[in-house]
Amino acid sequence: MIALLMILSSFAASIPKHSHPVDRLWGWECDRGYIQNRNECIKVKVPKNAVLNEDGHTWNCLEGYEKYRDVCEKKKKN
Repeated sequence: MIALLMILSSFAASIPKHSHPVDRLWGWECDRGYIQNRNECIKVKVPKNAVLNEDGHTWNCLEGYEKYRDVCEKKKKN
């Protein structure tokens, strides 16, 4: 029992903040609203006029806006 607790506590220590354990990849993935950057989870910066995608790790611009670098700009009328 003690060995099991030691294994579980060392596994929990290796999971970064804002993540949860999974049975694939590294054994963890970032929570919704965060994205993996090496061995940590950083907050996704959703710009004005954008929404977080269903996957929880990326974003898209609202209708009428288009992505330009890290912002959403109003679409130009032709």
